[in-house]
Amino acid sequence: MRDYREFARALNGQSGRVSLAEPFIPRVITEQLIWRRGAQLWDSAEHYIDTLCELYAYVKSDVVFVDARAYNLRELIERRELLPEGMKFVVIIDRTSELDALMDDSICAVMTDELDIVERVGTSRERGKSLIFGKPCVYLSRALGDAAKDDILSASERGFNGVYLPKTDERLIEFAAEKSVVLLGGVGVDAVNHTQPLDIYNRVEWLTEHRLRLIGSGGFGEPVEYLGFISLLGKYQKLL
Repeated sequence: MRDYREFARALNGQSGRVSLAEPFIPRVITEQLIWRRGAQLWDSAEHYIDTLCELYAYVKSDVVFVDARAYNLRELIERRELLPEGMKFVVIIDRTSELDALMDDSICAVMTDELDIVERVGTSRERGKSLIFGKPCVYLSRALGDAAKDDILSASERGFNGVYLPKTDERLIEFAAEKSVVLLGGVGVDAVNHTQPLDIYNRVEWLTEHRLRLIGSGGFGEPVEYLGFISLLGKYQKLL
């Protein structure tokens, strides 16, 4: 059963089951998964939302990730009736987005690659965390190693609930826990593309054993191997 509250609980560091964190599933993979393809899937806000609602419902996500940098945010949320039962949007924004539209109840969280966006109008603090029009924030980091550690620290200082990483390890997990930051993604596109299905299963298992519950490849839309990606999804779905 899809339930956006599971994603929200994990993002708030509360107990519960795993939830999928795959905000940038490549178009090629999307079209393979939903068995439809063509420019008409992406040529308007309505078609884009329809495509992503079908995709994220199929992969058993609790939320639908939408990129408001590519489409007008208000146009996207006007299609909220397309959301499958139990699901809400997680919206990817930047400084050009109409942030007051985030007040809509169909949105449960926001993602951004701009750390200073939490200093804009509409941001409040609650228990040390920044909320943009009441929505918790996730920082999108492309960093690895020590640079990822720096991003976790910067996000923590600005009150972000979570950091989405390309790949994580035990050192980063421990550091994020010290800073009260939840990590998302972290499997690694290299693992998805260059290891066997069993290795991917074991990688996901290792992450969950280290208390990561928002599981994903850590990709940003770059090409991924279909077999590796469905192996990740298969292991995730077995954990539900």
